[in-house]
Amino acid sequence: MSNTSSIEPFVQRKASLLNDQLPDTTVRTPSQPGFFGRWIRRLLYALFFIGAGAGVWWFVSHRGAKAVASATAPTAPVAPVMVTVAPVTARPMVRSVSVVGSLWGQEEITVAPKVEGRVKRILHDMGDVVHPGDLLLEIEETEFQLAVDEAQRALDLELSKLGLRVPPTDNFDVKELPSIKRTEALMKNAASVRERYRRLSEGARTEEERERIETEYSVAQANHQQMILEANATLASVRYRLALLASAQQKLKETKVYVPEPQQVYPNARLKIDFVIAQRSISIGEMVRMQGNNGTSLFRLVIADQLKLQAAIPERYLGEVKTGQLVKLYIEAYPKQVFQGSVSRVNTTVDRASRTFTVEIAIPNSDRKLSAGSFAKANIITQENAQALTVPEEAVSNFAGVTKVFTYVDGKARSVPVTLGDKLLIDATPHARTWVEVTNSSLTAGTNIITSGFNQLSDGSAVKVRSSSSAAQ
Repeated sequence: MSNTSSIEPFVQRKASLLNDQLPDTTVRTPSQPGFFGRWIRRLLYALFFIGAGAGVWWFVSHRGAKAVASATAPTAPVAPVMVTVAPVTARPMVRSVSVVGSLWGQEEITVAPKVEGRVKRILHDMGDVVHPGDLLLEIEETEFQLAVDEAQRALDLELSKLGLRVPPTDNFDVKELPSIKRTEALMKNAASVRERYRRLSEGARTEEERERIETEYSVAQANHQQMILEANATLASVRYRLALLASAQQKLKETKVYVPEPQQVYPNARLKIDFVIAQRSISIGEMVRMQGNNGTSLFRLVIADQLKLQAAIPERYLGEVKTGQLVKLYIEAYPKQVFQGSVSRVNTTVDRASRTFTVEIAIPNSDRKLSAGSFAKANIITQENAQALTVPEEAVSNFAGVTKVFTYVDGKARSVPVTLGDKLLIDATPHARTWVEVTNSSLTAGTNIITSGFNQLSDGSAVKVRSSSSAAQ
């Protein structure tokens, strides 16, 4: 009993402490309104809902009246867009590929010496027209003439050993030489003596006599064979000396430098090829050396009857450029004249670095009006269309990646998508005008195309022609 009574005061005190620390969470009920307050509040709610309904009814009825009025009112007419027109015109159009480059001679030859020596005489200079076989230059020939004389004397010496005065032919037989015939006769005589001695009786022959006769025959036979060997050796020496003489004579001949003969037949060239001396690199009295690392160049010759233009073309034109196509050239020296040529060669191998291929254009130049080295602009005609449809450049519009024109049909604008081609400048009165080639199956020559007012047009818009440009060409 004592324990229980001691615990209860402690629990009560702890509970009172906890109640002091916790906030007051007791819910108090508000005082209830009176009878008149409740009816006033209900009346206010009713008046609010009545006013809201009246406002909604007025708004709906007012908008509906306006909608009915607008629906029954007459529509105002839309004014047509004022435009100008021009007809689709058929014109000859030419597609071309433009290139630039320098003119070269059909063939350019560098003339170099074949022998060394001092220049004795120069017969032609830069700018001269020369032909194959014409003498250009002479080198001092004294040393070469002495070499020819020395070779001739050595040949004469060898010929004398054979008993000849002129060089033998290729089918010459050394057995026809007198020395060979003499040893052959001695050998035959020794053979007949031996044969007669062998027919003698045994008593008339001696061993000593037999050995002498056999020895004489053997010596005669050996002498004949030795003479043939020596004659063949002398004949070989004669032919060697003959070759040395020919070499010396050729060097003597090469002291005179001539215009070379072309080794190739060029198309469209005349039968008689003419060269123009483009450069002279030597003077009288100067020493010339053989062609090599330090060789001397004498002349540079150019075949000017026909020139060529080598040009690089982008790879995308490889399927369009063909051999034989017409080429129009423009030279700065003749600004008002157009020269013609043709594609002579097409190198179909594409350069990996530049992504281009090379063409060669042949240019006739029989009057030599053009010069090698001149800068030229050229247009390679790849395609010609005599009836290409064209429209004025200002009639083309481009929106959102679509290129189109507007046609004028019965007072309406109709959009027609087109594909553009080349441009053509027409110098007409009162001013020049640029026309563009267009492609579309629905367009025909004479169709009117709208040329102004695009910012107000759409497909089917009403239009009115301000001024006719149908006669514009």
